[in-house]
Amino acid sequence: MARFGRRFSSTTLAAIGLAQGSEAHSSALQAGRQRRGAETEERVERALRARGFALVEKVEVPFGTTQDGVRFARRKVSGDFRAVGPGGLSVLVESKAYPDRLPHSAFKPHQIESLRAHHAAGGITEVAWTDGEVLRFIPWAAFEAVEFVKGSSVVFVLAGSFESIGLARGETFTVGGSVEVYDRKHHGSGSRK
Repeated sequence: MARFGRRFSSTTLAAIGLAQGSEAHSSALQAGRQRRGAETEERVERALRARGFALVEKVEVPFGTTQDGVRFARRKVSGDFRAVGPGGLSVLVESKAYPDRLPHSAFKPHQIESLRAHHAAGGITEVAWTDGEVLRFIPWAAFEAVEFVKGSSVVFVLAGSFESIGLARGETFTVGGSVEVYDRKHHGSGSRK
């Protein structure tokens, strides 16, 4: 009986150590995502200003904390950035940082609803998507033109109007282009739908 107890104790301690290691790993991943998100948002803000948009504002999400210390969003926001474009047009930009493909799951339902409504109202509506190197401002109309639905993902394609713009720090970003739905069945061959 004592042997089982010792084995159980060492197994339990090992499991606790793994769980703590898992939590540390999870925290490190979360911190990395937050850092990449903050860097992306800084790049997006600089690029929007370089494009000549006025009153560029980062839309802050108000957060609260439960008694257990868990953070939560107090309300949903329409996008990551708002600005005023040529002729007083409203500008709404949602920023995303994903390599290779942008999954539909990267967007929360209220974000898609806001992008659709803003686009339908005639505003300049874009997704600022970076793969870690290239920052692209893609019109929301490009997403509406393809079957960008739950479970799908898209890839960037050179199509339509496209412009590359340089910033003072040697950074560049692009405006325009399009997306197409990525065909998962042919993932290995790299073909797209």
